[in-house]
Amino acid sequence: MKEIEQQTGEEDEDLMFKTDGALYEYVSTEEDGKAPGWRERGRGEFRINSTKKKDNVRMIMRTRGNFRLILNASMFKGQKFAKMEGGKGVTFPCVNAASENKKMTTYALKMRVAQSSAAQQVDTFLEQITK
Repeated sequence: MKEIEQQTGEEDEDLMFKTDGALYEYVSTEEDGKAPGWRERGRGEFRINSTKKKDNVRMIMRTRGNFRLILNASMFKGQKFAKMEGGKGVTFPCVNAASENKKMTTYALKMRVAQSSAAQQVDTFLEQITK
């Protein structure tokens, strides 16, 4: 069998930050008969990439196994990131191009690392997004 090389659109980008985690979306209206609240959208690798010219930075997340795109959002000036209670993740608003809902929504990224380094990962994440 011949191996086919896949293009992801990330080939001309520099990696700024990478971690494993779970992505949650805050749904403010009823969905599938469930009350408003946080819904898990998937688990996998979260990345922050920038173009070579550093004129565009985006957040990308793909699920483990099948690499389905669950987050593709450009970062914008003034975007607010907040530590989650317990310090194991961050919440942030964005427009997710990989979602059916193309409007500003709040997401949470819960990082899947050892308890002792979760807070350190969050701090590293917050440092990288302010550069």
